[in-house]
Amino acid sequence: VIRERVWGYGEAPASNARLWRGYSQGELSYTYADPKHWSNVLVRTEVSAQGTASEAVKWKLGARLDYDAVYDLTNFYPSDVRKDQRFDFLLRENYVDIGAGDWDFRLGRQQVVWGEMVGLYFADVVTAKDLRQFILPDFEILRIPQWTLRAEYFKDDVHAELIWIPVPSYDLIGKPGAEFFPAAPPPPPGFATQYDAEQTPERTLAHTNYGARLSYLHNGWDMSGFYYGSMD
Repeated sequence: VIRERVWGYGEAPASNARLWRGYSQGELSYTYADPKHWSNVLVRTEVSAQGTASEAVKWKLGARLDYDAVYDLTNFYPSDVRKDQRFDFLLRENYVDIGAGDWDFRLGRQQVVWGEMVGLYFADVVTAKDLRQFILPDFEILRIPQWTLRAEYFKDDVHAELIWIPVPSYDLIGKPGAEFFPAAPPPPPGFATQYDAEQTPERTLAHTNYGARLSYLHNGWDMSGFYYGSMD
């Protein structure tokens, strides 16, 4: 990252208040291995707003725009890679929070992090990820929020969650020829490798994702278990 600017406007959210914040950053990457080439000339800008409609209702809106000029400045990558990674507009977290006693409900596009580990995300299976830059970006950038209906229950040291994802998001892996596309090993002489177009499941009730999680805090130990069903 060669430059990053974080900015904000507004006050801490009160009733009907709005807090705007965001950041801009630039990244430069150059590959020295033969063939040498520029691999990243990226500008990323994200903006979000959050506020409260009442004591029981809160909301958040967010979006991000990425532009990688390497695809305009060079001809190193195939056209499919250029179309896939030159411009990206992504809706980030866009949800409404509703509080009702011991229950909290979050409806909308959100990040759901289950199975978290310090500095790693091997067990983080709910939120889809953008792997077109491998695992180099921060986790907050890697994660793709899901359109989710989420219910949470808090009582003393017990925390329970139920989620339903009617319109799942899936990992982004890029196109053949991209820097980090998970390509197959080179074929033997006289053979070539062809990749079919990526196929995603139809939008049906059978292809929705769902899960439940239960956590309990006892003598400083946080124990949790969850069940989650989804397409891989």
